[in-house]
Order: sequence, then C-alpha cells, then structure tokens
Amino acid sequence: MSLPLPTIASRVMTTPGYSFPKTLEKIRAITTQLNAPLRVMESLIQSDPMLTAMILSQAEQANRGRESLRIDEAIKELGLGGIAGLAQGCMLVPEAARSRLAGNWSLAKATGVMAPILARIAQSHLPPDVLTKYDPGTLATCGLLHDLGTPVALLRFPVEYARAEARLEAGDGPFGTLVKQELGAEAGDLGYILARNWSLPKIIQHVIRYHARPISTDEHVELCMVIHLSRFLVRACGFVTGADRFVDSIDLRITGALHLRLEDLAHATREFLEAWEELEAFEPA
Repeated sequence: MSLPLPTIASRVMTTPGYSFPKTLEKIRAITTQLNAPLRVMESLIQSDPMLTAMILSQAEQANRGRESLRIDEAIKELGLGGIAGLAQGCMLVPEAARSRLAGNWSLAKATGVMAPILARIAQSHLPPDVLTKYDPGTLATCGLLHDLGTPVALLRFPVEYARAEARLEAGDGPFGTLVKQELGAEAGDLGYILARNWSLPKIIQHVIRYHARPISTDEHVELCMVIHLSRFLVRACGFVTGADRFVDSIDLRITGALHLRLEDLAHATREFLEAWEELEAFEPA
C-alpha cells in the first residue's frame, strides 16, 4: 500500500545530505591543504550527486539567489572552509545501502559525461541553437543530478524501495512503475521535491522532474530528451542501480525528434567510453 502524499513530501523535505565515509575523509584531507588543486576537489565532489546538489544550493544562497550550474564557481564561492562545514554536516550512507547507491551515483556521473557528447552530436542534425544554448557544463550538471530521486527513495523509503526491488526480480514490471506503486510517487517526483526544497536552479528541477518522460513537457524539451537518452545509453553500458538492471526499449519518438540515427548513438557511446577511461585515470586516489 502506497504512502499518503503529505507523508512522502514531509519525509523528502527533511532529507539531509548523505555521503560515503571515504568521500568525506578525502574532503577533510583536501581542505587541510592550503594549496589543494581546485580540479581535484571538483572531481571529488562530482563523484557525489547529493554533495554536488548541496554545494550548488549553498552557493546560490551565498549569491543571494543568483542561479549558477558551475561546480567550480560554487566551490570558489563557498571556499574550502564552507565545503568542509557542509561535509561535516552530512549523514553517512547506511552500510546496507552503499552498494546500490554507489551504482546509482556512477550512473549519474556517467550520464553527466554522456550528455554533452550526445548533445553535440544531436545538434549537428538540428536547427541552430536548439542545444547549443546549453553549455557543456550545464549539460554535465543536469546529467549528474537528473536522478536525485533514487537516492531519496533508497535512503528515506528503504522498505518501499526493497518491496519494489523484490517485485522486479519476480518479473512484475518496469522498476519505475513498481516504485510508484509501492511508494506512491515516482523517483522523479521525489527528486523534484528535494531539488525545489534545496532551491536548486530551476533548470535542474525541471530535468529531474521530466527526464523520464520528456515528451510530456513543453519546456526544455530537447534538453530533457538528451538527458533521457544519455541515461539510456550509459545504462546499456552497464551503469545500473542494484536490481534495476534491465534496460527498457528505446523510445523512437525521442530519437526521431532529435533526428538521431543508430550510428549516432554508437558514435556517442564510443566517445563516452573513451572519455570515461580518461576520467578514471584522473580520479584522485
């Protein structure tokens, strides 16, 4: 039986920041180094979508509501001391959820890597400025944060999420549908409530809400389509969350709207795998 909407909203809106112990240890170590490279801190933060969301939220408040999707600018705005304070206030991801959440955050990061690649390829088939109005940093951030709802479901509704996983293993249906049936809301709804409560930039709120159903929106349609397809492609490459490992069929309405052909998707995947290999080589130990 699903939960009442007021209960869902209340639990989501009181969600604190969560992170992994190793991530917080690395942040503490970096913030004690006066000459720590900004790029190292940026890479570490972008491995953790929830921490990224917290930092963007705090930076917006420091900027008195001026929205920015630039992680490097947010880090400079808060300074190492501010980031250390945020990290100190994070809850540790419960051990039982760490494996699944690690998979989800790898999926989010991979989507952020794929999105600028796919947008560039799609733009070559589209009228001018359809996708070029979104710079690569915006595309990467939207990809990284598109699925904040799944961590919320995992961490704040573990019983309902586990029931949905069990039903998925039994072959009951698509995981997104099962989560909605067990919980009473889609993962995108949970992420949207959190993003709005944390005052994340409106474009991120919109992508979180509509990335799973981009055809149902009339705002930032192509952006939502790119994030949707980017997620599809990286899941096909093996970036999945726990039992949610089955890849749905591609929606030909979306590829058609972006004028993407099969060879375009293959090209994007090859570029992504090369970029991911380079990224893994850079990752701080």
